[in-house]
Amino acid sequence: MASHPVVRFAPSPTGLLHVGNVRTALFNWLYARRHGGTFILRLDDTDLQRSKPEYEAAIERDLGWLGLDWARKERQADRLQHYDVARDQLIAAGRLYPCYETPEEEELVHLSTRTIHALPYAAVRERLPVTFNEPLWLAVRGNLTTLADAQTWAEIVDGPLAPVLEDPSFLGEAASRLPPEPWVETTWKEWTAAVSAATQRKGRALFHPLRLALTARESGPEMAKLLPLIGRAKVAARLSGQQA
Repeated sequence: MASHPVVRFAPSPTGLLHVGNVRTALFNWLYARRHGGTFILRLDDTDLQRSKPEYEAAIERDLGWLGLDWARKERQADRLQHYDVARDQLIAAGRLYPCYETPEEEELVHLSTRTIHALPYAAVRERLPVTFNEPLWLAVRGNLTTLADAQTWAEIVDGPLAPVLEDPSFLGEAASRLPPEPWVETTWKEWTAAVSAATQRKGRALFHPLRLALTARESGPEMAKLLPLIGRAKVAARLSGQQA
């Protein structure tokens, strides 16, 4: 650890402070004080349309009210010329290209995604794969960007799927503690609690290898909902490295 760390709080002056970013400011300020470091207020003001002087003033006023002072203040907007140089270098290297979507088109994409997340099964049933039932739809719809993405999760649940084995020894221990069926949404919590007690694993070390083995994905829908849909036979096979 550096003897004199430099930390920063980087709010965007497009609105007022809230508890989430005040928490970050407080932790960084305390860290700088504890280790004799420097606390910087760096305004993330690159959104030139929405950044307002009144929001900047309000941020400084609120930090002062909280008793959080800073050694110096910087603005991202002061570095725009450096970003322009980097942008031009990326364009010249063929690594950056224009986005031709209008703000309105981008908003439509977000609206479409939010619509999918709220759609009932009856509204999409005819457009889903034949094996795609209502429990699977309710489990995965919150993770879909487009309706076509549903096909991926149907394939993951139905198989065959080649599992990703991060820690075969641990997965073998987990497999030995699989409860009998029938399985419900609480099965995942009960099973992982038993595995945690046996292996002393928690958090990512516990859940990440299981998700990779069962879905071959780093992230996705709640495993509590997916586990009963995959079923015990396929779960056991995937934990042992078999394609199932």
